[in-house]
Amino acid sequence: MTIDRIEKVDLQAQIIQEIKKHIYVNQLTPGDPLPSQASIAELVGASRASVREALKTMEAHGLLRVFNGKGIYIENVDTSFFVGELNKGYLLRQLVDALGVRKALEGMAVEECTRRATDEQLSALSRLLSKVEQRYARGEDQSEFDLKFHQKLVSLSGNALLTHMLKNLLRNSSGIWNIESPDLAVILRASIPAHRVMMERMLARDAAGAARVHHDYMSREIELIREIET
Repeated sequence: MTIDRIEKVDLQAQIIQEIKKHIYVNQLTPGDPLPSQASIAELVGASRASVREALKTMEAHGLLRVFNGKGIYIENVDTSFFVGELNKGYLLRQLVDALGVRKALEGMAVEECTRRATDEQLSALSRLLSKVEQRYARGEDQSEFDLKFHQKLVSLSGNALLTHMLKNLLRNSSGIWNIESPDLAVILRASIPAHRVMMERMLARDAAGAARVHHDYMSREIELIREIET
């Protein structure tokens, strides 16, 4: 007789899935409220602490905003949010489109950041990248810190309109990277060393050089994702 191993279930992932279902079934849109943490905990049969962690994860990806004492609100409902309801190929095409726009706009942000940011700001940005690299070296998920790195970089460009456009684009595409795909994970991880090369160019105040490195690794990402799609 064979007894199969019971796979460990990620409670946080289950809670997030139930919240996704609630949003999807009720056709909620940005600005709409969610039930309270206590109500969600009761509905899913989990502790408030577990629900709080799930909400933090969703907030970090730009999907929700949690206001202490005021409630939980939908921040963004991009199509990548419903990976289970959508075709993977469609999502990959969306990611390619988003990265194509981001390659152009973020390249501008890299140049402006290199020129305008102070030495202290660039050093802080470099330290944030180090957190991404540390997780990369340990084989851990670095996507959350990678998103923070890029958000900080664009905010240091000093261009309010460019920053607004890119932060929305980064949030919208970040969820697609979380598709269960070993190929996507490899592509994302492979770009981390190139981030450091770009950062070194920025620290040296080589705006054009930093932009070229950014352009090259983004082009490579797009090429590799297109290969997966086909």
